[in-house]
Amino acid sequence: MNADKRSIRLRILLFLLVAVGVFGLVGWPRVRQAFMTRLVLRAEVPSLDALQAALDGTADPATFLDRVWQTGKVPHREWVMSRLGEDVATAAGLNPSQEAILQAGALDADLGVREQALSVLAAKHSTVFFPLAAAQLGDVDPEIRLLGLRLIRQCEARQALPVVVPLLDDPDLRVVASAETALRGWTGIDYGVRMFHVLAPGEGKTAADPARVATVRKAVAQRQAWWREHHAEYLAANPPTLPNAAMSRPGPAVSDFALEDLNGRTVRLSDFRGRPVLLNFWATWCTACAAELPDLIQLAKRRPEDLVILGISLDGVPDEHGHAAEHNDSAEAADHSTAADNLGEISKSVPTTRARVKRFVQARGLNYLVLLDPHNQVGARFNGGELPTNILLDGEGRLRRRFIGGRSAAVLVAMVAELKSSAGPGALQTTPPR
Repeated sequence: MNADKRSIRLRILLFLLVAVGVFGLVGWPRVRQAFMTRLVLRAEVPSLDALQAALDGTADPATFLDRVWQTGKVPHREWVMSRLGEDVATAAGLNPSQEAILQAGALDADLGVREQALSVLAAKHSTVFFPLAAAQLGDVDPEIRLLGLRLIRQCEARQALPVVVPLLDDPDLRVVASAETALRGWTGIDYGVRMFHVLAPGEGKTAADPARVATVRKAVAQRQAWWREHHAEYLAANPPTLPNAAMSRPGPAVSDFALEDLNGRTVRLSDFRGRPVLLNFWATWCTACAAELPDLIQLAKRRPEDLVILGISLDGVPDEHGHAAEHNDSAEAADHSTAADNLGEISKSVPTTRARVKRFVQARGLNYLVLLDPHNQVGARFNGGELPTNILLDGEGRLRRRFIGGRSAAVLVAMVAELKSSAGPGALQTTPPR
């Protein structure tokens, strides 16, 4: 009897060992893949290697890319767009899953994602490219209108002219000159407008030279007179249906974070729930950041109750070698000397960084809350390495705009006003901000 029991136990044990072995050969890879997928989806800043490994291990790449896209996180979406760009480069066309993500990307809150998505759609001659590119022309951000113009220049005149000619009345002279330059290319008629007429030398900003502005205005009047005579030749038989606000719904709310202000007080993003928030990632050594400060100061004066501005300093963030850049107190020159060889020493430099940023803030008269992110814990979530990076969140904490570089106070005010209307980013606006 005992021998029978031992035999049964041995058979059970053998069965379990075989089952474990089979699971190890068959089930464990699936469990590991599910774990990796969950890990990269939940991570705020997943490594590119982890994302690629999860993609390589899945049996359904299209579904995986869609799940990564649906997280709504900036690093995730930018990676998906990069992968799609590589995947379709040698493909004959777009499959339905790819085109769906690219269409959503063309109206994404992230300007960089928009540009990548539209570029791929254009390269693949997608039927939705033109209406999506034309939709950019009505955005409140002049940089997005300029993006739309650059992309539409590759389209046929009969298709493009009806949506480009109205930009001759655009309040931003760069847009006006770009529109006229494009019209010159389509029609072969040159009224003498060049981009240097509207750009200040070396600055890339709208010039205030009255003589140059007069040249542009005269050309615009000539072009509009020409259009009144010839517009019937360019009427599209089937004008495009342009995307509406429903196609550019914001994603999920971004995760909360906590950073210290210049007095060492902990400030959380959730402290401002219910009000739009502009996150401005900057550094004292960044000359482009300094150039946009007057507009942020003006914005803080014009919208003290409607908008919270959080200037998040990335001073002290280590470079790719683990070194932290230290800069002189004037903050006018980018002195890239290194002052630390590891993150431990960088942590010790936080009081020095705080003091330097505080002096800079006082000297420049910044009238909004400034926080410190010396380890790039928050900046990395929004890919804030290229400065200045601006993130606009609505009152529910959802990402509504992400763009690199400064914007005028008037444009920023228009972006905030847009949050209060039913039109989201990407919807057509009839009157861009002046």
